[in-house]
Amino acid sequence: MNTMAIMITACAALSMRPPDATNEPQLARIHLVTGGRQHVCRVLGRDARSVTIARTLDGGGTATENYLTQQIAALVFPRPASLAALETQRVAGVALDRMLSNVTAELAAQLDYADIRGSWAAPLAFERARLLERAGRHRAALALYTNLPGVAFHPDLPRAARLRTAVCAFLLGRQSNALVRLEGALAEARSDAERAEAHYYIGCARARLGDHTGALFSLLRNVVFYAAEKPWEAESLAAALPAYAALGQRDAFEAACRALLCRFPDSPHAYTATNALHAAQAGSNLTSLVSFPHSPLEASQ
Repeated sequence: MNTMAIMITACAALSMRPPDATNEPQLARIHLVTGGRQHVCRVLGRDARSVTIARTLDGGGTATENYLTQQIAALVFPRPASLAALETQRVAGVALDRMLSNVTAELAAQLDYADIRGSWAAPLAFERARLLERAGRHRAALALYTNLPGVAFHPDLPRAARLRTAVCAFLLGRQSNALVRLEGALAEARSDAERAEAHYYIGCARARLGDHTGALFSLLRNVVFYAAEKPWEAESLAAALPAYAALGQRDAFEAACRALLCRFPDSPHAYTATNALHAAQAGSNLTSLVSFPHSPLEASQ
């Protein structure tokens, strides 16, 4: 690919006052040499609020523009290394504390650039909230999810954060408020994984509110439609046991226990299902056998 030059006009951070000689737009010129031999970046002004691209692309079109914009962002604002680890690992204990400390430090460094295109402040804040959530600090996570910095440059994050705030609200015991939030997050969901998680917590929230039939409707949707999304099928099937028990559906209760034993013999739920099945067959009161877990993590411990 031939050498291409892109002029980025970074508009200075301005108040609501009319423009004058002291707040003219600052300029940043980035020469991107795509052959892999040379990358020269020179950026003037770190208080930019928005970026307008005026480019000469030799007829490259929108796809080329998007590609080059991504390359510029990667050059000026390198992706924090910890984000890759956060997205692929489930950590706990000392490792979780260490990762949370590292992300907190990186987030503090990124906040200086929170208003510039390409800033990683918002993704880092989101992942810090995820770590807080994993650590059981749901109140702190909820506060961070609702105040992500620099989300204007990451338009998909607010939607993802709304699902997390709904989950945190549920885990904090705000059942009716959480149910409304979860149903809103379900309507916005863009992936089967998001839909499965929303259905799981909607089912649990409905059960906590006494709507056991509605709970089963949401939980069993995961078993039928989202069986490929781990771990939501197993979690939903296990969470359906208390709803069956509350409704006095002994046959369905025993069938769900057998399904857990057959499909997930190595899961933590298999032990619970074995004991519950034996007790149910012995004539025990179903409601005394199981209870709703607070979260999948708790259920798996």
